[in-house]
Amino acid sequence: MKISSTHTAPGVGQKVFTMSVDTITCKIGMKYGSITISGPATLYDSLDLEGCVEIQHLPSSLTIIGSLILIGTRIRELPNNLVVFGNVDLEGCDSLEKIGSGILIDGDLNLEHCTSLRDVPDDLQVKGSIFR
Repeated sequence: MKISSTHTAPGVGQKVFTMSVDTITCKIGMKYGSITISGPATLYDSLDLEGCVEIQHLPSSLTIIGSLILIGTRIRELPNNLVVFGNVDLEGCDSLEKIGSGILIDGDLNLEHCTSLRDVPDDLQVKGSIFR
């Protein structure tokens, strides 16, 4: 497992997100951040990508010690074997079609306004509440 993070200031701009299979990049105004994840990884903080409209997927086998905030993104599916020890907020993710298998969420799961989501897997474990 390898996690690296970089911050630069490329200039003023809107909140922009791009992601390949193993790299997450989000630019908010003059602040720019990048996290590279290879292999199963654990993030020891919350991952807040609210409004990063280019996001379509996250790497599988990801563990997040804090919360996962994807409000208003274009994520298409939650990856298999995702573990989040806080809340997962997907409100307004109208491109979300699928929730992977083997997902454990220790807090609440917000699926409000996820209009493309049709099925929730039987093995989804949410210790808090599910909001639809």
